[in-house]
Amino acid sequence: MEVFIVYRIFLYRSVVGFIQEIIPEKIYTNRVKNEDFRVMKFILNNNDGCKLQCNIYDENIDKFQSQSQLKEKVFLESIRVYGKNRYSKGNADIELTLVHYSSITQLGEFKSDIKVKNITFEDIPSRRGAIKIQSYLKNEFVQKSKNDTTTYFGTTDLTYKLDVLLKKYPEDTLNSELGSKLQLIGELQNDG
Repeated sequence: MEVFIVYRIFLYRSVVGFIQEIIPEKIYTNRVKNEDFRVMKFILNNNDGCKLQCNIYDENIDKFQSQSQLKEKVFLESIRVYGKNRYSKGNADIELTLVHYSSITQLGEFKSDIKVKNITFEDIPSRRGAIKIQSYLKNEFVQKSKNDTTTYFGTTDLTYKLDVLLKKYPEDTLNSELGSKLQLIGELQNDG
């Protein structure tokens, strides 16, 4: 199970989640400009209660439609963030728009039958599998090599330390400062 976390969107404009629902393309009319426009929407879910509506307009639909698959985990980058409108199907106070410079990285199919356990650092020696843990960033992000997108970093609860390995993330996504509070959701494994 890979990590799927909603980042602090208002700062980084990047988000990871799975596509829970796709709302097919529709044509609307802008009455002020007297012009038609197309919009396709999907609901991005972080599997922890947050649902964001993502909007794609006009020619950007052709660019992103094939990458927007139901139950696919995705990393959305360089997205625009707006206040939620009254028609939004999301439950957050914002919604997202993919624009021509946005990108979607597909991270594989989301499997909803995995049970995520909330744990503390004291639980780590006796736990394995899908976990969620609150921590603080202890070390800067380190990429193993230029050809490998695997990134390492350390977190802490101010008493214990946990080394974390992230896979399949573009290198410019990890912009948190040392000491930042993190919520990690992923798979806890033994070293090796």
